[in-house]
Amino acid sequence: MRQVLLAFTGTAGALAASACCLAPLALVSLGISGAWIGQLTALAAYQPVFLAVAVASLGLGFWLAYRPARD
Repeated sequence: MRQVLLAFTGTAGALAASACCLAPLALVSLGISGAWIGQLTALAAYQPVFLAVAVASLGLGFWLAYRPARD
């Protein structure tokens, strides 16, 4: 259960860290464009926090999955 939770938080953190770049890309892909798309940087200030959560969650999940077996 912890591995699933860590995998989910790692994935969510990675998506949140790239939200400042993915949101404009998704809008342009849908055909929505304009000069205002360049101003979609509200989450850019939180990118280091999201990245740290993603890396920590993925690293802990990897460690839980591949740690030595207990005897």
